[in-house]
Amino acid sequence: MPMPFQCPRCGQSITVEPTDIGRTGPCPVCKQTITITQPLGGYGYGGMAVAPSGGGGAVIGVVIVVVVLAMLFVIVPILLALLLPAIQSARGAARDTMSKNNIHQIMLATHQYAEYQNGELPGDIAVFGEEEYDVSEGLSWRVKILPFIDQQYLYDQFNLDEPWDSPNNIKLLSQMPMIYRSPSSSLPGDEYRTNYLAIKGPGMALDSAQDRGVSYHQIRDGESNTIFLVEVDDERAVPWTKPDDLDAENPYEALEFLGHLGPGRRFNAAFVDGAVISLDRDIDPEVFHALCTRDGGEIIDESEL
Repeated sequence: MPMPFQCPRCGQSITVEPTDIGRTGPCPVCKQTITITQPLGGYGYGGMAVAPSGGGGAVIGVVIVVVVLAMLFVIVPILLALLLPAIQSARGAARDTMSKNNIHQIMLATHQYAEYQNGELPGDIAVFGEEEYDVSEGLSWRVKILPFIDQQYLYDQFNLDEPWDSPNNIKLLSQMPMIYRSPSSSLPGDEYRTNYLAIKGPGMALDSAQDRGVSYHQIRDGESNTIFLVEVDDERAVPWTKPDDLDAENPYEALEFLGHLGPGRRFNAAFVDGAVISLDRDIDPEVFHALCTRDGGEIIDESEL
């Protein structure tokens, strides 16, 4: 099949046969000696390649695009599937860090309150019932520490001698400070429930057997060995002004409400000294109970935490 060839001497186009490739002879136009060369990539002029006729280059381009798109559709979902757990883990860790910061601020406020009250930790605010003062119908200790988290104005709006759900006090429920809202919680924002509950029960930091707060000298097990507050699951969250906290007298039941918010089946616990520690929800219930009591005299091995 004849093919065009451009003379490298005179630049004129001549026609040669494929069998002439490699031969040397005079150009029929300029008569100068030339060598017929094989063009790269198909027919061409003077050894310069040109695209073959018939649209083959366009077809190859389409095929490449299709292959690349197919690889993207396959590879991208795989990469996302591999990265998603790491992203979710990082977000969970970030929320947990923010929650620990909230707890630190709450514990700082309790210490400032205790300093103001001659070493007495905040307890629930009792109201006078039919015959005696009733702590269960009053206001939470979380209301007591409002002045120490820059919420003096909100504190002044409460009627402290009325129950938490009285006509006046219930209107203030919607003004829950952000410090009481756990970043790890999935509760709707308009429920105004908190996951930060004190440990409550006889002989504990929030003693249900007395109508006032526990003083530091009553914590004979040591402030670093006694839990004051835990971060509970959404199921156990309570209206923040309600005097309702986690009863740990039965540790088996108490542990059912812990360890489903934070990463890795763990929950945050704040000790009276202000330290915030992440504890395993599979902790021995008896060890957990020992950490909740303030004067049980138990000896706790740190390896059990």
